[in-house]
Amino acid sequence: MTASREATTAGAPGPPTDPVDLGVVLAGVDGDRDILAELISVFLEDCPGQLAKLTGTIERGDLEGAGERAHSLKGALGAVGAHAAHAGAARLESLARAGDVAGLRAAASNVRAEVARVLTFLADRSLWQCGDAPR
Repeated sequence: MTASREATTAGAPGPPTDPVDLGVVLAGVDGDRDILAELISVFLEDCPGQLAKLTGTIERGDLEGAGERAHSLKGALGAVGAHAAHAGAARLESLARAGDVAGLRAAASNVRAEVARVLTFLADRSLWQCGDAPR
């Protein structure tokens, strides 16, 4: 067992994981890298606006709008294999549907941070355009 593997299994934090599972996304498009590139391009173009609209509804206390925006963001995040961010958006959707404004506002900052990680990761085109994505 390697030292880093021992540290991880001993309960110490392991190396940070990628915020996106490109292997799952690539499998979902039957290995077609052109479709993968298009999917990611559309996501990178649309996601910041989706996140801004969600943030606005949360700031206004618009629970119905926040639930709808969180649902839309959740779908987009799922399409690009952003599992942690997807789970966060699902939590926001649940909190909005439950009418928990305080919980929604508290959880939103974590989702914004996770989505920022996803955007940064996917903006590095070398990960998915140059043949380095998992096969």
